[in-house]
Amino acid sequence: MTTMRSATRRVAVLAVVSMSVGACEFISPIESNPNAVPEATVDQLFTGVQVMTYFQSTSGLSRIGSIWTQQMKGVNRQHAGFDTYSITEADFNDEFNNFFTGGGLVDVRAAIAQAEAGGRIHYAGILKIHEAYLAGLAASFYGDIPYSEAASDVEFPAVDDQAAVYAAVQVSLRPENAGKRIVVIIPSNGERYLSTVLFADLED
Repeated sequence: MTTMRSATRRVAVLAVVSMSVGACEFISPIESNPNAVPEATVDQLFTGVQVMTYFQSTSGLSRIGSIWTQQMKGVNRQHAGFDTYSITEADFNDEFNNFFTGGGLVDVRAAIAQAEAGGRIHYAGILKIHEAYLAGLAASFYGDIPYSEAASDVEFPAVDDQAAVYAAVQVSLRPENAGKRIVVIIPSNGERYLSTVLFADLED
């Protein structure tokens, strides 16, 4: 028994020492915020996109959709209110934002650019399918959404018509359109230009 305890202690000590010595070999120091890494590889971005696609497909929005199509019933917490359509504009802000950030459209397009630049065309193709799926899903839940100017340097992206988003993502997946920019043109009532000089004379 004493020999067994002694051997166990030696193994534990060796494990601690090897961890402390070896850890420096595979963990590089991070001088900035580890939750806001300034750059990510296409592999890292791809993993985030996959996780976000799964999350958006199986979490709150899918539950709400199931409740409102009477596939299930909300009986507790916020779902009891959703069951009777008791909602506010802010209830689904997080889900909406997730379509664009943290594995959403911003990361998808960054990953596509990296994949194409590195000649990883299969990666780029899979990521374009993710983009089409996420954009189509967002349009299905929210209707008109920012898409054509989203994830760009445009400060106030235009809100695109739901049908135009559907058409754009399907056209973007055609083989003959690989690597091309898809432009969405829809009738506008001028709402998207309210922040421009076109409406400057209406400001107080």
